[in-house]
Amino acid sequence: MMEYRKATEKDIDLISEIRRVQLIHEKAHEEVEIREELRTFFEHAFAENRIVQILAEDNGTVAATGAVIF
Repeated sequence: MMEYRKATEKDIDLISEIRRVQLIHEKAHEEVEIREELRTFFEHAFAENRIVQILAEDNGTVAATGAVIF
């Protein structure tokens, strides 16, 4: 069953990796090391309350994400 939850700072590694893979698949970014930059972006966004990230989980595995960045 699909469940939805709001991401927290504890999910930063997960959402950073999801975004990194998405950028590579979209060919918007080369396969280079961008993990640290993504982590820093999400850390600041969460700390400043500029992001709401929703995770859709199917049996405990993230199946989709959605974000609003202010």
